Amino acid sequence: MNEYEEKKYAIIEKLEKGESTRKEAAFELDISLRQIDRLRDIYHKEGKDGFIHKGRGKESHRKI
Repeated sequence: MNEYEEKKYAIIEKLEKGESTRKEAAFELDISLRQIDRLRDIYHKEGKDGFIHKGRGKESHRKI
């Protein structure tokens, strides 16, 4: 995981533990409350692996 993915995971984890609010998490990540809800769903369904970008490790379709 890169630094930003780790940060997203840590903030959502704090949110789930009740240590912060949705608004605080949205402010820290500079995203909307709706996006926070989406990240919470990913946290519950996929865990830490869900925060890794899905294109990582795949070859570019534009490669010559």
